[in-house]
Amino acid sequence: MNYCFFDIECANCYGGKGKICSFGYVLTDEQFNVLEKKDIVINPRSSFNLGPDLKLAYTKAEFRQAAPFPDYYDEIGALLEYPEYIILGYSIENDCNFLRSDCKRYNLPCFDFPFYDVQCMVMQMFDLQNMPSLQKALEFFGMHEDQEIHKSDDDAYMTMLAMKGACRHLGITASELLVRYPIAQGTLKDYEIHSNYKEERERQRALREAERQKAISEANRNRIRYNSPNFYAFQRHLRRLGSQIGEGVLDGERVSLSSGYEKNNYRQMLKITELIAAAGGRYVQKASQCSLFVACEEIDGAGNLMPDKRRSFVENAIEEGSEARIILLPDLLAMLGITEDELNELPFPEEASGTPDAPAEKRSRRRSSHKDALAADEAIATDDLTVSVIIEDTDELQEAETVEAEPLEVIV
Repeated sequence: MNYCFFDIECANCYGGKGKICSFGYVLTDEQFNVLEKKDIVINPRSSFNLGPDLKLAYTKAEFRQAAPFPDYYDEIGALLEYPEYIILGYSIENDCNFLRSDCKRYNLPCFDFPFYDVQCMVMQMFDLQNMPSLQKALEFFGMHEDQEIHKSDDDAYMTMLAMKGACRHLGITASELLVRYPIAQGTLKDYEIHSNYKEERERQRALREAERQKAISEANRNRIRYNSPNFYAFQRHLRRLGSQIGEGVLDGERVSLSSGYEKNNYRQMLKITELIAAAGGRYVQKASQCSLFVACEEIDGAGNLMPDKRRSFVENAIEEGSEARIILLPDLLAMLGITEDELNELPFPEEASGTPDAPAEKRSRRRSSHKDALAADEAIATDDLTVSVIIEDTDELQEAETVEAEPLEVIV
């Protein structure tokens, strides 16, 4: 079995379609002994637009004097489609795309052959994230070849050197190298390019996107958004804990956590509040009512410390004489006998939703104006007057508190 390394240069790639101006190849045996080396100069029948960094080995006049691609179609096909040749290149998908483009341009049947990409082998060998240039690949193997002027057969020869260096580096033969890196395989057939590397790259990209979507879903699932199923489930959870207060290190403490942590850690909050109750404490959501505030520092996407509104309330209360204390989350977890890792490993509860009774309460408030009027009439008829006051806190849940007023004399 012989090896055919090839490389292509194009005059331009307008519209994403390469106009081939040279096809160079090197034939070797399995020991990389060169059997043939040739550069086919082709008239691209198109203008040259090479960019500032690309220099070709021939003048534009030499390209113009050459025959066009169809004149070399059979010769190139005999090389690429010969079953006794294994076809290789460096970033070979680009070269296959050039071949496909010119076959279409001249209404010629597309070449049909399998190939191997030496660039993919080098990437896998050194676990690289970015595609290395051909010169860089040669440097990995202690070779320094000048690629300032691009001549297709010379570039094909350098590709052969890179594969030879890879075999020497690993201490294996060329055929063993091909078996070791099946990801470098691909085919050109019916104008379609199939690449194991490209397909694997797409698969990995799809996996990363699926993981990203899963992370977003998990984050949303772990949030306590107002009026969400988690919100109502958490309120019912707190009501249940109110009758399950135990004894321990938090006897008599009214504990509150940073609102940011509470809203973004539903699963963890279920366990923390349960442990607080078991230790004799009671969890409160109004920071102004707490005796022990647990500060949880949170960082935004820019790496800045996010403001903590609840902590501000507590700090203001302390300045005004409150005996409330502020501790950090790790301190509370140590008191409760649980680590942050253990919290994060907790599964989601089987039922995170329930009967959303709060909206019904809202509706009853909106429709209660007539009932309120009747209740006011009853209060006026008695000796005492009960006044309902809504206390609003921009950071807390709105609560209704009942204030008992002094008996009023009402003149009707």
